[in-house]
Amino acid sequence: MDPSWKETVVVLIPKVTCSDHPSKFRPISLCQTIYKVVAKILVNRLKGVLPLIISEEQAAFVPGRSITTHCLLGQELIHKFKVSKAARGFFSLKVDMEQAYDKMSWRTLEIVLGRLGIPPRFGAWVLSCVMGPKFFILTNGKFSNVINAECGFRQGCPLSPYLFILCSELLSAHFKHNFGEMGVPISLGGPPVSHLLYADDILFFAGASLVNARKVTSILTDYCSWTGQQVNRTKSAVLFSKRTPSTMKARLTKLLGCCRVDEFEYLGIKFAMRRLTRLDFSPLVQRARAHTLGWGSDISQWLVR
Repeated sequence: MDPSWKETVVVLIPKVTCSDHPSKFRPISLCQTIYKVVAKILVNRLKGVLPLIISEEQAAFVPGRSITTHCLLGQELIHKFKVSKAARGFFSLKVDMEQAYDKMSWRTLEIVLGRLGIPPRFGAWVLSCVMGPKFFILTNGKFSNVINAECGFRQGCPLSPYLFILCSELLSAHFKHNFGEMGVPISLGGPPVSHLLYADDILFFAGASLVNARKVTSILTDYCSWTGQQVNRTKSAVLFSKRTPSTMKARLTKLLGCCRVDEFEYLGIKFAMRRLTRLDFSPLVQRARAHTLGWGSDISQWLVR
């Protein structure tokens, strides 16, 4: 691929209303049209095999899978946390990866493409799109000096979400091959659910024991060393079932190195150990109303949508 096709302008989009720190901005890559055409062709070819090579725990960007499935599974598991009479209890760990797309290793992608059986020629095309881009940051209408990237996937590139879930397959594979017995069953005699993935949103479920906590920590450590990812401890959180002993909660919280909470949001849905009220759902209603305001007053728009 011509290197000039990969020259990219980066704009900073605020994540929150009052953005007063670089971490509160999301870098969006404005790729060139010719590059996006090539990337989209590769994406369309790749989509056909994703359901065959991506584990069922990953629901993002895989044809035939839905975010709703993970939301319902998560809700059922949290309900199990509330009603279970298991003496040792359970824990759920929500993991936040720091700048997940920007830190993914290209070498990891190259290895994963080969291990998943992607044809070498197709893999070379993908790598030629990903490796060696040049960035120009647009700030106050002015371009910065050129920045040569050494890792990461561009947010705004059609390929990036699909390549990210290919690399994150390492996490699921490591979990299944080495710690397949972990997890929390939704019903008596049902299969245990150990983890749910939606792109870089990671949720672990396990029995509340030091052994399981060490296993989860080991999995994350290995995954980060392979991919270049880094866990954001300040945004990660652990939630315990009602019957979990207080002493065990304290020991596991210290071992996992994140804060202990009674509720958190996953995929925009609040998971809590208490009964949810109308106020808990008001942000969802407000976002839905704000979205519909852009449809206008044309009745045909409403009927179509």
